[in-house]
Amino acid sequence: FFSSRRRHTRSLCDWSSDVCSSDLTEQHSRHGHNFLSDMTAEEKTKLLGLKNMAQPERQPVTEIQLPGALPAAINWCTSGKCNPIQNQGSCGSCWAFSAAAAMESAHAIFHGSLVKLSEQNFVSCSSLQGNNGCNGGLYSYAWNYAKSNAIESEANYPYTSGTLGITGSCKYDSTKGIMNATSHSTVGTTTTAIMTAIV
Repeated sequence: FFSSRRRHTRSLCDWSSDVCSSDLTEQHSRHGHNFLSDMTAEEKTKLLGLKNMAQPERQPVTEIQLPGALPAAINWCTSGKCNPIQNQGSCGSCWAFSAAAAMESAHAIFHGSLVKLSEQNFVSCSSLQGNNGCNGGLYSYAWNYAKSNAIESEANYPYTSGTLGITGSCKYDSTKGIMNATSHSTVGTTTTAIMTAIV
């Protein structure tokens, strides 16, 4: 339900513009409706969590060598190495979800067990590394936080910022931390470099 006729009209105009522009640029795709369909452009912008962030120093690109040829295809999600997709809600915390998902999948690929980490741990507790909670952040800053602070599980530190739309104060309990980041690096931008890094 809309709070006013004006908000309804604005959402309808934004939606019409989105549909028209996507129809013109993406001729080979199908579009449906979801929870974003009736949001205004301003409401959608609030969900973008990489805004207003000073870029970290550029890391040197790491060249990864495989002992053999690249496989023709690989899907880590159908192999049980990814957790289900989540909704960050009304908090610009995409960076925290990216950081947690990358750590979860890397752990599953290299150690065999898929765990669920706490995005809220990153959102509420990594400000000293440069993140701004619901107002934006960078996954590399989150990984820097995780180098010295083992991240708690989602079960121990559940995500609340999506419902409340606020960062919240840090309630980290180091005795419940289950995973650290040991390192992270920048990979090349070619298709081969990216595929090599994720295999």
